[in-house]
Amino acid sequence: MVNCAKCDKKNLLYAHQIGKKFIGTVQSHKNPPLEKFLIGLSIPNAGAGTSKRLCRVYTSLDEIASATAEELERIPDIGKLTIENIEQFFKSDDWRNLRDKMTSFGVYPQDVPKKESVVSENLPFAGLSIVVTGTLSGYKRYEIQTVIEQHGGKYSGSISKKTDYLVLGLDGGSKEAKARQLGVKIIDEQEFKRMLSK
Repeated sequence: MVNCAKCDKKNLLYAHQIGKKFIGTVQSHKNPPLEKFLIGLSIPNAGAGTSKRLCRVYTSLDEIASATAEELERIPDIGKLTIENIEQFFKSDDWRNLRDKMTSFGVYPQDVPKKESVVSENLPFAGLSIVVTGTLSGYKRYEIQTVIEQHGGKYSGSISKKTDYLVLGLDGGSKEAKARQLGVKIIDEQEFKRMLSK
């Protein structure tokens, strides 16, 4: 037992500062950056480079965990074996067990921060939620994401009722079917460029 009668104000202040630092450290480990969290999962062949590429396209752990192999294949510089390992991991019992433990301990990685776009009538995609699927001739995935955000839009990795446009490239896959089902407007790359130039 510490004899508090011997603790002067300087020591008490130091102890308080150490306590605050400890609490901050615990909290940071409970909510780590998504990129670091993915590295920590130790998915075979999915190291720091893969984690960085995933975070350029997806903004949350849920989006990555639900991504299909078809969608992952469209991300530049992620190989077939790595994609298989990612998909298998997030479908495994090990992941489901880990996710349950994370929930019980309040552990969840931070979403990828995005720079807020200034909503202005002069920006062609102001306030619009846009999803991209398939292979595009003029853009890599992270490039079109940047273009959308720089012109006032919100880039999303998944289709929902809140989606305004689906930009459809070659081999669009399941997102095209879901967009049609939900009544989301579908445009091709040329129409996207026309909207961009307005």
